[in-house]
Amino acid sequence: MPDPRKYWPPEKKTTLAALWARGISTADIGKIMEYSKNAVIGQANRMGLPKRPSPLRRKPGLISPVVWTFQNIGPGQCRFPEGEPGKPEFRLCGEPVVAGYPYCSDHRSRAYLKPGHVGEKFTLPNLTTLGK
Repeated sequence: MPDPRKYWPPEKKTTLAALWARGISTADIGKIMEYSKNAVIGQANRMGLPKRPSPLRRKPGLISPVVWTFQNIGPGQCRFPEGEPGKPEFRLCGEPVVAGYPYCSDHRSRAYLKPGHVGEKFTLPNLTTLGK
């Protein structure tokens, strides 16, 4: 088994690309993904992700948030809809997904409810036997 600190499985690369596109700092990406900041920068370079200006010279407010749509969202990114379809402000979440689900952990907890909670499947009683 390769050293997990040196190996980047495909799902980790997808997560890195999503976090990178959101403008999250390399240090924060490293903390989220449990890699060093330098490992994140190295992998981003090997993947050909867009270069970023140095945070030491960057002026505040230069990074605009990405608006994720069905046309630009990638695999491994949350597809939970935000806003009203057809309206200009409609977008998709874009956060990294929970393995095996199309949503991030926040939206997964809203989309998949546990039995006994609001949204639980309700079975109608047998109406032919009521009142007998």
